[in-house]
Amino acid sequence: MLSPLNNLQKLTLQKTSLSTLPDDFFKDKPFLHTLTLQGNSISRWNSTLFHNVTSLKIFNVNGNSINLINETSFPESMLASLEKLDLSLNPFWCICNHKWFVDYLRTSKLSSKLKNWPGQYQCSFPEKLKRVKLIDYMPTEETCSDSDPTNIIIGSVLFGAFLIILIVGLFLKCQNNIRNAVYLYHLHRRRQHRSVRSDLPETYEFDVYVVYCADDRKWVHEVLLKRLEDEGLKVCIHYRDFELGEGIVDNIERFMNKSWKIVVIMSNNFAKSEWCQWEVNLVQERRRRRGKNAMVLIMLKQINSKHMTSALRTLLYTTPYLSQTKGLGKKIFWTAVISGVKKSYDDPPVAVSYIA
Repeated sequence: MLSPLNNLQKLTLQKTSLSTLPDDFFKDKPFLHTLTLQGNSISRWNSTLFHNVTSLKIFNVNGNSINLINETSFPESMLASLEKLDLSLNPFWCICNHKWFVDYLRTSKLSSKLKNWPGQYQCSFPEKLKRVKLIDYMPTEETCSDSDPTNIIIGSVLFGAFLIILIVGLFLKCQNNIRNAVYLYHLHRRRQHRSVRSDLPETYEFDVYVVYCADDRKWVHEVLLKRLEDEGLKVCIHYRDFELGEGIVDNIERFMNKSWKIVVIMSNNFAKSEWCQWEVNLVQERRRRRGKNAMVLIMLKQINSKHMTSALRTLLYTTPYLSQTKGLGKKIFWTAVISGVKKSYDDPPVAVSYIA
């Protein structure tokens, strides 16, 4: 027996508590022509949601909580077949991950299908771009790149030096201990000559905000959190500190802004998480404003190359690594983590690897 929805052509779900769309939303609606979801709390949907959707001609998500339109948000075939698309009055993030979308609007006919374009399409983040229209947001390859010719030269020199040290270390069969000892020596000298948290404003509520995926929560809650709090640091962990009743995106942005430093826990599961990728976007924006020392990057588990995104690759390839080993290696790992959180923004960046 056919579902009564099978012949449905128009559907309106307006001003409800709807925050996402189930993956099988269109399964029993093969003839749906008009879908109105205005005034809800939708911020994202699965990249496969609109696959094989051919009947939809009018789609309205006006006034929701959409921050980013990813390259996988809409199949190109759907964008071509739509007659009207209303994405207005959403709190768009004007960050480099949106470059493809604003470029696409300028080079395609999509803008002619957008209702209320361009007046009601404005940036809500970062602060300096609030209320700027998307049509006026024009990021370039240069402004969205963390690298420049100077960094490439410096990186090449450092890479050459690393190769020399690696060859010598392999010959001596103790490369890790040598590298760790040298790093510990330089870290000790930096701590002697630089003040700790010298630029910590009184307005920050937390010392640390931790970005991690649910699969790594056991290590974060039982190991990292204890280490940081034993040092007297006030740590923001979402499961206990986020405000109930607030949207997750609002909570993330608010509590990141309340925190002086951000610790990012990298792993294979992290790389596969879309939510974690969005948090990395926020971290990158903060890093562009305050410098690379706004964060401490911890590689908890190696990331499979098939899950490596360009954003993660940039983070991993622009900072040195310290491998955790037995004895001195484990000690230096925690020394580097605590030092990275406490040090002022003037100090060099920290990236450490916790590979058991």
